[in-house]
Amino acid sequence: EPVVRQRLAAYALVVSRRGLLATEFSSRTAVPGMWGLPGGGIDPGENPAATVQREVYEETGQTIEILRFLDMQSDHWIGHSPTGVVEDFHAVRLIYAANCHWPTDPIVHDAGGTTADSAWVRPDRWRELPWATGAMSLLNHHAPNQLRLWRWEQQQRLA
Repeated sequence: EPVVRQRLAAYALVVSRRGLLATEFSSRTAVPGMWGLPGGGIDPGENPAATVQREVYEETGQTIEILRFLDMQSDHWIGHSPTGVVEDFHAVRLIYAANCHWPTDPIVHDAGGTTADSAWVRPDRWRELPWATGAMSLLNHHAPNQLRLWRWEQQQRLA
């Protein structure tokens, strides 16, 4: 009998002068080597925007500014968890747009977790990464506009 589990999580589509921020899934996940957006589970009583800022720092070492809520994803499946337990799993993901004004070389602080690596991906190269299905769907829908907004905001700051 599968264990019924629901997970509420928050993620960010982060843009900076270095591109889009991406995280690589570790072997503890069902999609090792695939890439996704930084983020993770919302702790009890935690504000989802605060979750995104905490998770982005843990997974990439970046400090971000949350701009707005972008989207919500909901997925359901039955399968093995990273611990080997069979779960009837429902994932609900809140997605935010964010900027990183002072991007640095990414570093994974949460070693041994579900994030193996993190990187800035150039705006003209993000489609070349092997993205997890949900991340690719979000990026196809939102990345072009978020990158355009970033460039526009930078031009306004220089004007």
